[in-house]
Amino acid sequence: MTASHAAGTRSSPERNAKLPPQSLEAGVLIFVFEVRVKEGYSAEEYAAAWLRASAIIQSAPGARGTRLHRKIKDPDALLAIASWDSKAERDAAESQRDPRVQAILDEQAPCVEIRVLGEFEDPAWTALPPGSGASS
Repeated sequence: MTASHAAGTRSSPERNAKLPPQSLEAGVLIFVFEVRVKEGYSAEEYAAAWLRASAIIQSAPGARGTRLHRKIKDPDALLAIASWDSKAERDAAESQRDPRVQAILDEQAPCVEIRVLGEFEDPAWTALPPGSGASS
């Protein structure tokens, strides 16, 4: 039973809670890493390199986009979130990494510390505000 069925017809926060989709999104991979910009370098400099590498990576089969977030009150801390159709497609792209991407990574290595947070499934649970346009 979905959360929307459990909520019945009454308006409640539970009505907007979603169970994970079982078909189209199955297998989606979210790859997350944090970046710490070292002293003497800026987040903007890193972001420019990240955009160059990301433009190349996004041409790989299965790439679904990537985002780079800056931490509030800590301008040298960034969070990168990349989406892939599947773990297998990301693994394939990594195993055949474009040499241009590797050159960009090598160029950035002395300027940043990168910590991989992990590979995650697409959201297993979602809660959306009322009127967000999501179907229940």
